[in-house]
Amino acid sequence: SVILFCFFWFQFSSFEKLYIRQTEMELLGRARLLALAARPLLEAGRIDEVQKLCREEGGVVRSRVTVIDARGRVLADSEEEPARMDNHAMRPEILGALEAFRNGGGGSPIVRFSSTQGQRLIYCAYPMRIGESLYIFRSAFSIHQVDRVLGQVRLDIIVSVLLTALVAGGLSYIIFRTVTTISLHILYLIYNIHTICYITKAGIFTV
Repeated sequence: SVILFCFFWFQFSSFEKLYIRQTEMELLGRARLLALAARPLLEAGRIDEVQKLCREEGGVVRSRVTVIDARGRVLADSEEEPARMDNHAMRPEILGALEAFRNGGGGSPIVRFSSTQGQRLIYCAYPMRIGESLYIFRSAFSIHQVDRVLGQVRLDIIVSVLLTALVAGGLSYIIFRTVTTISLHILYLIYNIHTICYITKAGIFTV
């Protein structure tokens, strides 16, 4: 039972990691497409249209998209008004994207808890230089539902293993009792046969 439990637990942990990795790649692709679509608008300084683009893209891909400048100021967002949003300069995914850009890399995916939405999100921030300015295009997706499903599956595994252990323990007890009873009957039969043989040889048995 313990081995079975460990096996299934490992399998679902691997599934979670694989799912997150695939989602990160999808988010990176969305961030790159957003950067390409927003580039001519940013070059022309049409920030209002960038905001409209984010709203449209967020609805199509069903994920949150954000455009941020190199100082962390939010220029556009698919769900919130940029003017009401905090500076994002110290967000882990933004710092990772800037570090990756300095090292010649691309996007910086990360999984973290969002205090705003109260759940875990996968973030991918993709940096791109447009003209003389550096912009960061961020895409985010909630894995709250996946957390709930995996949590329920893990609970089912624990219950199943416990039930299996109880059933196995019960069967083991029944088998032990059955074997013990049969063994006692066999020993009793052997004892009786041995006693009869002894009495017969000794001439004690008479009619």
